[in-house]
Amino acid sequence: MNVAHLIDSGGYYGAEAMLITLCLEQIASGFNVQVISISTPGARLKPLEEKLIECGIPYIRWEMLPIPDFRESFKILEYCKKNSIDIIHSHGYKGNILMGLIPLRCRSVPVITTMHGYTKHQTLSKMTIYQLLDKICIRRLNAVVLVSKSMESQVPVKKIGNKLHIIENGVRSQETESNAPAYESCFSQENYKIGSLGRLSHEKNFSMLIDAFSRVIIDIPQARLVIYGEGPERTNLEEQITKLNLKGRVFLPGYQKNVSAFFKDIDVFVNCSLTEGMPISILESMKHGCPVIATDIPANKTLLTPLNIPEQFCKINSGSLASALISFYKKDPEKRAQLVKRYTELFNQKYTSEIMCKKYSSIYSLVQKS
Repeated sequence: MNVAHLIDSGGYYGAEAMLITLCLEQIASGFNVQVISISTPGARLKPLEEKLIECGIPYIRWEMLPIPDFRESFKILEYCKKNSIDIIHSHGYKGNILMGLIPLRCRSVPVITTMHGYTKHQTLSKMTIYQLLDKICIRRLNAVVLVSKSMESQVPVKKIGNKLHIIENGVRSQETESNAPAYESCFSQENYKIGSLGRLSHEKNFSMLIDAFSRVIIDIPQARLVIYGEGPERTNLEEQITKLNLKGRVFLPGYQKNVSAFFKDIDVFVNCSLTEGMPISILESMKHGCPVIATDIPANKTLLTPLNIPEQFCKINSGSLASALISFYKKDPEKRAQLVKRYTELFNQKYTSEIMCKKYSSIYSLVQKS
């Protein structure tokens, strides 16, 4: 089967990680895969494109103006027809709108989309308009996949009807240690090592984590916190670190390519998001047997509730998160070791990339027959 993944990437985060994982698993399963990476004319290489090159995944760079263009919709469709593409798999609003602009009767190649989750915006902005257009256009696609049941409230479920499916994200169970990028730890051996990663943006709520950490070090002076990622909130977070006198205790090193080494280095992983689709970071943490403390938002609860560990959840406030981090530190070492087994068992049962790939293959076959 020939599959073209369509995406306009703004960094390397959950959706991009899922796309890379799915492509690698599909290639291993015998699919012919390529990625159509939407970009603006003359733009520098995107982090996703660098990762595609690193992984040897075929891709083409599709340069166009940043606004959705009806003419580009047909050009992409014509390209896919010429290259015998069987399925167009869109990731994100730009691809959804471009493909949804084409009437179904004119679209000779089936299109499915994976909805990775919306970012909340309090005021009317360009993004809120795009999200509104997205919700209209996805109704016209052949299948709509949510990465979590908790996302049903974000899309017009009734209007999508039986084209709606839920496929949880998965991550690869196989490691490639020999090719892993270098990793430099921010910690000393005696530290209580707290870690998080993600886009430095409002919805990831890292300001709450830093505030909670300022309370943790009162009880645990040897605690240290590292947050990997980049984004628009960097300056605000750096100012917060300075204001709370946390320099040398809280680190913002930027992107981290060696995720496996990161999860093996820390004592506990924190997901403090205000909203999530299906948090890849928690899946990675489970895979490596790294304990998790997470906000009690629907997506996090969907993932972690089967473990029956109530103390791994916190409310969306810094006091609750600080209490959870302090309680975990005081947990008996033997009980911590038992957590490792429970996390890895759940991961292997439900969230490997092999399981995810098989589910997408079933959707592809379904839309080809319809």
